[in-house]
Amino acid sequence: MLLLLVGILCSAGNAATEEGGRLRPSEQAGIARTRTYLEQKRYAAAEEVLRPLLERERHHPLVDFYRALVAQHQEDYAAACPWFERSVGGDPTLYVGWINLAQCRFNLREYAAAARAFERAFALAEHPEPRWRYNAALAWYQDRKPERARELLQRLLEDFPDAIALQWRELLVHIYMHEGGERNQRLALEQVE
Repeated sequence: MLLLLVGILCSAGNAATEEGGRLRPSEQAGIARTRTYLEQKRYAAAEEVLRPLLERERHHPLVDFYRALVAQHQEDYAAACPWFERSVGGDPTLYVGWINLAQCRFNLREYAAAARAFERAFALAEHPEPRWRYNAALAWYQDRKPERARELLQRLLEDFPDAIALQWRELLVHIYMHEGGERNQRLALEQVE
């Protein structure tokens, strides 16, 4: 259900954010090499390139972001989370950091943290993807917070009527059925009609 945002991930190295400042030439070169190694699945080489950049007292948040990607690509989500947290701590506007932190937290079944990170990414992005709000709703549902999930899904259906996906309605039906009551059963039926 969660989609890996590879295109966004790789383009993050091209942007220098206002919060994080400008990338140094050595950081730009290191990130470019890291991206190449990630594409080639040469994770040890990617880590080696990033190591001296990370050892500096001050470095750009994208360096932490790419270190997190190395762990995430190896499906070591527990190792990736602290690096993503450092990246968004250094630049709270780095929405791709929030998206990937959310994905890692979701894979670790830390649903509330995942939901909050998806919501943050959605709020920060200039052109947010509707599926990020859906993913936040799904995470809240998994965290046994159906009322919060329902709120997000209802806003999603209102804000993106032309992009409605069947899975959005399916989750809303599950929530209505879970909440019970005659009114919710009627609302669930409306979603499947």
